[in-house]
Amino acid sequence: MHEIHELGLVFVNYLLLNQGYKTLYLGESVPMKDLEDMKTYFDEVTFISYFTVQPEYEEVEAYLEEFKSTILEGTSNKFYVLGKQTEGVTKSFEGISIQKGIQNLILELQS
Repeated sequence: MHEIHELGLVFVNYLLLNQGYKTLYLGESVPMKDLEDMKTYFDEVTFISYFTVQPEYEEVEAYLEEFKSTILEGTSNKFYVLGKQTEGVTKSFEGISIQKGIQNLILELQS
């Protein structure tokens, strides 16, 4: 259950670098268990993902809940999610922000 298209991620990474942000581009389809290791190397991580085809539409909320409990819980980490697959998300998750587009993401990160 990971993103398999990376063009959106590459573009977001480029825009963030251009704005002066420090980024660590991990690529597409990084298993969640591997993201847990980020907590041991960094005090605060802002994760960004672009859901274009994965996870499946009906599995997005379960994925976000798992991400919240596995990666975000007990940290000040944040998770920003973009992409068509997020359109049906009705729940809100602490530490997770659903973005309606790249421009909205950049504006929210700047605030």
